[in-house]
Amino acid sequence: MRILFIDVASGAGLIALCTQDAVIALKKVDRRIRDDELVRCFEKMLKKEKWKPETLTHITCVIGPGGFTSLRVGVAFGNALSWSLKIPISGIHLSDLYAARVILSSVEGCHGSTSLRQGFARQEGLTMTRSFLWLHSTKKHELFVRGFGSYQKKWQQPIHVRLDEIPDNICWVGELLPEHIQKGWHNLSLGDIQDVLPGLLLHQHYTNKKVVSWYGREG
Repeated sequence: MRILFIDVASGAGLIALCTQDAVIALKKVDRRIRDDELVRCFEKMLKKEKWKPETLTHITCVIGPGGFTSLRVGVAFGNALSWSLKIPISGIHLSDLYAARVILSSVEGCHGSTSLRQGFARQEGLTMTRSFLWLHSTKKHELFVRGFGSYQKKWQQPIHVRLDEIPDNICWVGELLPEHIQKGWHNLSLGDIQDVLPGLLLHQHYTNKKVVSWYGREG
């Protein structure tokens, strides 16, 4: 497998070229990127690694949450590339990416191991070893939340809530405005993204259908 990973939606975005075993190239994108910049970045990465576009086999794109323009740029590029190269694409929610990194950091002695990376097919079981919330700021008194472990029953899917709906003394990961972080909240450590990506991307559900941006306020 030769996989292109696109995340230009989050505050710690990146573009990566991966196989099922390793991250071959990685470019951090910590600012808003235009369509033409994303194309040039992609082309430079391919050239440096001596990959050709037609040798890509899969694409995974973070679908949200994020800024409207950033999501549009990333998802549109992924869909266009999937269509032109006739290769399958998958959309991954940012909360899944964070959850995978929590799982990696919580399994002692397994950082970077092949067995752990392949184990992401059983991600739900590993997630249950720790209870935490994924949180993402959106407005002054509002955020997106998704629960893992004991919180999963209440917030199984990402949802838009008020800040005062979040309990005290939680463990959390995600991207929050400083004023949203409450006293007593514990920000969990995260595993290295390069150790997470190969296994996570290997077990995505790829199709030839377009992926759709997630803005969190549908309906």
